[in-house]
Amino acid sequence: MGSSDLAPFISQLQRTPADAVFVGLIGADSVKFLRAWKNFGMEGRMMLLGSDPAFDQAVLRGVGEDAVGLVSVGHFAEGRDNPETRQFSEAFQQRFQKIPSYYAASGYLAADWTARALQANGGKVGEAADFVRVMRSITYQDSVFGPITVDERGQPVYDVYLREVAAGPGGKPWNTVIDTFPDIGATGGLTYDEYLSRPIFSRGFQGLPGQGNDR
Repeated sequence: MGSSDLAPFISQLQRTPADAVFVGLIGADSVKFLRAWKNFGMEGRMMLLGSDPAFDQAVLRGVGEDAVGLVSVGHFAEGRDNPETRQFSEAFQQRFQKIPSYYAASGYLAADWTARALQANGGKVGEAADFVRVMRSITYQDSVFGPITVDERGQPVYDVYLREVAAGPGGKPWNTVIDTFPDIGATGGLTYDEYLSRPIFSRGFQGLPGQGNDR
């Protein structure tokens, strides 16, 4: 992160037998990496996958049409065709003249969640512990992130989207949904006891079949 010369890193990737590269960079680092990836002729040679912020609008605006076709996973897809996301995206574009980012959607959801909790609590915060309980009781049948609930440990459970960058409004790139993985929580479908009994994630353990205490 923060490197101005990505040639050594791309050269290493050119020599690796890996089937795919997963990008977890953000902001300017992700823009530089994607440009270097294209300039070094890596497109089509190896699959490139990204995290939610790696191919966020803040990045796509800097990459432009070269971003079309990029695949990533995330909780938010600004091109998801559902009423909540569509209304938010259209209102945001009208107000700010740009497609909303993951961070804009997160801020909007946080404000909406708080407003719903205040309404459910009679317009008052009251005791902090009581208000937290109200916050945890809020559920969404749909939101800018899709359906959301909160589990017994206060962790969100929501859909994760397999996304592909396509041409959006005005030809600008945005993330669309290829597939949906519903109801994904902090433990990836395991109980907390099962999850906490597993080894710490490391180079030697990624939770794959055959790696010790897996399911």
